[in-house]
Amino acid sequence: MIVVKPKKSYGQHFLKDQLIASKIVESLSNLNSYPLVVEVGPGTGVLTQYLVNYKFELILVEIDIQATN
Repeated sequence: MIVVKPKKSYGQHFLKDQLIASKIVESLSNLNSYPLVVEVGPGTGVLTQYLVNYKFELILVEIDIQATN
């Protein structure tokens, strides 16, 4: 398992609450009308797991490359 820790230099704060993540995506009621959605800083993927259920191209942009052990 890879442990991801936020970096202060990037100003990172990770979304952890599943209920909040699902409510964020549900609040975007017309998501299926978009051909493309870009998630900047997907972090641990909490929001991403809800976005993949929609019919658009999803691009994830992450600049923080974690080293694995």
